[in-house]
Amino acid sequence: DTAGQERFKNITNTFYKGAAGILVAFSITDLNSFHSISNWVKQINNSASEMVTKVLVGTKSDMEPERNVSRVDA
Repeated sequence: DTAGQERFKNITNTFYKGAAGILVAFSITDLNSFHSISNWVKQINNSASEMVTKVLVGTKSDMEPERNVSRVDA
């Protein structure tokens, strides 16, 4: 878990190489975190096994009134 922090970007490739599964999480209250998914998936596709399982997770569902990412978009 690097929480998307830029300072950990150079070590994430090492973690991807041996991974059987990867969770990509975004906040339903933060459109920018949702838009970052494509960058994360590109990085995963470049570094992880082709057989790795990827799971997209929307966090903060308890904050439904503040939702900025629609269920349809997610």
